[in-house]
Amino acid sequence: MPDKDSTAVIWLGNLGLFGACVLFASPIPTMLRIVRSKSTLSFSPDPYFFSVVNCMFWCLYALPSITADRTSPLITNFIGTTINFIYICVFAYYNSKTEFWRKLVFFVALFAAVFCVVWFVAPSNPRWFGLSEDDEEHEIKSKMLGVLADV
Repeated sequence: MPDKDSTAVIWLGNLGLFGACVLFASPIPTMLRIVRSKSTLSFSPDPYFFSVVNCMFWCLYALPSITADRTSPLITNFIGTTINFIYICVFAYYNSKTEFWRKLVFFVALFAAVFCVVWFVAPSNPRWFGLSEDDEEHEIKSKMLGVLADV
């Protein structure tokens, strides 16, 4: 098994980061089409809302105070959150429908509700989530955020 700091591990980690950034950049042609037409056409902002929420959960999971030694997922998902937030801003600028704003409020409320459950409720009630009471608070948060981000 390679050493944690071996050259192969570092290169593979950087290759994964690059691949994730290419994936996050894949909607650029769609965004350019929206900007050129000055309309969202028939495109839905839902995938970008879900992507922002997903990346934000992974960012929370990878915070050093929650899960140690997770710098690569933190960087990757911070980039993903930023890029997808820009896509949502493009939709917001070119969208005149109130449905978009309802969806935005829904996703912000969803993220806030789940965040509050993980941050405040889970550590004080670990049995609710099938976690051991022997686990420390940051371990409980790490497990919960990991499961939520996977879902």
